[in-house]
Amino acid sequence: MYKYDLFSSLNVVVNNFDGDFLRIRHITLGYNLPADLVQNIMGANTLRLSVRAENPFIFAPYVQEHNGVDPETASGTGTPSWWSLQFGLQLSF
Repeated sequence: MYKYDLFSSLNVVVNNFDGDFLRIRHITLGYNLPADLVQNIMGANTLRLSVRAENPFIFAPYVQEHNGVDPETASGTGTPSWWSLQFGLQLSF
């Protein structure tokens, strides 16, 4: 009787690497202009300027080696993660 060993016939290559990473998910910066300046120029009570970044940075040793692959994908072979930048202006009278 012939016994077939499946595992010895497969040529399997396993790539293991350090999976440590640090991701910055959200950064929000805002600034309220001084009330007297806003009232003199625009006649408004307040003016707030803001910038928000989502997923701006991933710090990982392997991201550059693997073409920016997102470390949180299930298989590690996904596309690079998206990022966005939003600007805001809040004006009240």
